[in-house]
Amino acid sequence: MKSCVFNLVRAWKNIKQSTLQNCWKKLLKDEEVEFDFDGFENDDLCAHLRLAGEHHVCSNDISEWLEVDDGDPGYQILSEAEIAASVQNQGDDEELEDEDNDDDDEASNFKG
Repeated sequence: MKSCVFNLVRAWKNIKQSTLQNCWKKLLKDEEVEFDFDGFENDDLCAHLRLAGEHHVCSNDISEWLEVDDGDPGYQILSEAEIAASVQNQGDDEELEDEDNDDDDEASNFKG
């Protein structure tokens, strides 16, 4: 075992820096990968749901589920006034939480 380790150390010392640099160039190619995924077919999803025990689901249900959020951007659009009001209310909420925590501390210290 000892001679094996020494052989590895000697072999590693014999490797030139340029060899390491050049081997990485061959490993990391500059090719761009093209993804050709077009999405799932509703019939395939329906078949998988049936295998999972959902026998009442049809292809139209899946289409409806997938299209329900088409018009929703995923976030709420607020005016500057609404943003300012929410920030001010957030400060009020933090003060109320601090007061509630103080009340909880007093209640936990009370032994009746």
